[in-house]
Amino acid sequence: MNHLPATVHRLVVLVLGVCAVVVGVGALAWRLTIDPVDDWIERIDTGAAVRFADGTWWTAVLVGIAVLAVVVAAVLLVTVIRPMKAQRVLLPASTPNGELTVAPGLLATAAANDLARDPMVLAASGRAINDRGHQIIRLTVQAHSTRSYADLAKVCSRATDALADALAGAPVEIQVLLQLKHPDPGQRLNTPAPAAETDDVAAIAADRN
Repeated sequence: MNHLPATVHRLVVLVLGVCAVVVGVGALAWRLTIDPVDDWIERIDTGAAVRFADGTWWTAVLVGIAVLAVVVAAVLLVTVIRPMKAQRVLLPASTPNGELTVAPGLLATAAANDLARDPMVLAASGRAINDRGHQIIRLTVQAHSTRSYADLAKVCSRATDALADALAGAPVEIQVLLQLKHPDPGQRLNTPAPAAETDDVAAIAADRN
């Protein structure tokens, strides 16, 4: 979650928590007849609440409160489920005369495509996200559990090295999530082929020059 949605959520929780504490402490003090809370509650005009509810505009007030609650709830839900979109990254090689930027999402897709070509990899996907101000390229790699971890790590490291070269020191974190699946007993595993060149990542890196 980005900084702004996270801050809004914390503020909402803080306000609701403070209101709950105030109401709870007030109710407890009233039950125990603790001054001055007990005196404050005794001064409340309970008849005003009855007259307020009998007003012709009471229904409109309830509808307005319900609509407001639905809108606030919808906004909070949207900020939770919306994609954490990563922004273009400014490369350290930028100068006052010109800026060099790169789209992390394109790099993530290119790296995933390169990984998917490897015979040891069943499937690969990549995405770029912004998690609380941290730009992250996250690669998800699926492979059979019978594969050697060292071999899989070597395949993934080639992709991460290519991404690091393309980013050229930009503040972007690279994560690889390795998902191992048990192969079908009747399925024949492919023999690993020589390492594939990371052409897509290299091409994107060249485009920024």
